[in-house]
Amino acid sequence: MSEFEELSGAEIPDSAESVEVFSVGDVDPLATYVATFTLPGEEDASAFCASGKVGNYRIISAGDVENKERERHFIGEAELVDPRKCTSVKQGENVDRSVVFSFPEEERVSVWAVTEEVGW
Repeated sequence: MSEFEELSGAEIPDSAESVEVFSVGDVDPLATYVATFTLPGEEDASAFCASGKVGNYRIISAGDVENKERERHFIGEAELVDPRKCTSVKQGENVDRSVVFSFPEEERVSVWAVTEEVGW
């Protein structure tokens, strides 16, 4: 189990490919982990959000993902096609979870996920 999975509670599916998990924000004492990978389809994307109760899986417009969020998720200049998102900060927990999905035609679903400890 990766540090991302331990902190977020979400499980990166066995069907995931091109998995990269890394830590960011070494200056801040609170842990932040990013996971990027691809999934076969929408069912897997929705299941990933449900696996850690990351939040409501919902359709958004590409314009809803601002530059700050692109940087936070390490999306960069990638084109977001029919994007979806799930997020949560649960009461009683000091963990923020956020996932952005992109659905390019004829390709696997691109996933950018962030989980970070937050101080209240």
